[in-house]
Amino acid sequence: MENYNKTKGHMDGLRNNQGKIPLYSWQKEHANLSAQIQILDEEYQALKTEVDMVNKIRVKVYDVLSEERQEAQPIHKRSQKFER
Repeated sequence: MENYNKTKGHMDGLRNNQGKIPLYSWQKEHANLSAQIQILDEEYQALKTEVDMVNKIRVKVYDVLSEERQEAQPIHKRSQKFER
């Protein structure tokens, strides 16, 4: 209900004396909102690229850590399995 009242107040502010929304006001608002959308989309794409890079780095780090853990395992434990 709050959003309805907020939007109704906004639309009433745009109406002229005849109760109609002037075309110029609508076009101006549309241009402003389109510009905002474009800016937000550019920011989103930059963040998305950054997140992709971070995820690739994370995977590489986990791969390296996994390899280091395998190399760090004591060799004598492996040989004990074969002796039994």
